[in-house]
Amino acid sequence: MDKLNSIFAALATLLLLASIPAASYAEQDGIFFDNQIVPIVLSASKLPQLQTEATASITVIDRALIKASGVTQIPELFRLVPGMQV
Repeated sequence: MDKLNSIFAALATLLLLASIPAASYAEQDGIFFDNQIVPIVLSASKLPQLQTEATASITVIDRALIKASGVTQIPELFRLVPGMQV
């Protein structure tokens, strides 16, 4: 019976120790990003915001644009995108 109590105590201690990192991880603000990792940028509104929340422009390059441009290499195609520096 004494051996059973020591096994139970060891398992209880192991479960308690295993739950500590999960509890501290759950208290963080962001799961993937932390405010210290993601840089804060200033947008046109001059208000600080996280880079992950800042707006960004997206350009879609479809088959018709590729054919119409007549480019033969990818860097030439990227030069057609506004704001893209190759």
